[in-house]
Amino acid sequence: MELVFTVLILACLQSFVFSDFQGDALFALKTSLKASHDQLTDWNPSQVNPCTWSNVQCDNNNSSVVQHVTLSSMGFTGTLSPKIGTLKSLLTLFTGLGSE
Repeated sequence: MELVFTVLILACLQSFVFSDFQGDALFALKTSLKASHDQLTDWNPSQVNPCTWSNVQCDNNNSSVVQHVTLSSMGFTGTLSPKIGTLKSLLTLFTGLGSE
């Protein structure tokens, strides 16, 4: 019984760590795109799960896995952060960069 309890705790801790690196990558994206102070205000690097952030959609089966980020029509002037590559489950990233 202790083994089952330990496995459950480790699984929960893994989801926290998993979300942290995703949040770090998304916050780096926000910074590299030069988002203004009034854009993406709920993108808070101290929140564990970025799936609660605006414009971020996560897997329906695993609500802590970022799959889609939509940031169109926000007038960003920066570049994509290389950290975006750490989001291995990302299927769609739409920023509207280069659409002018």
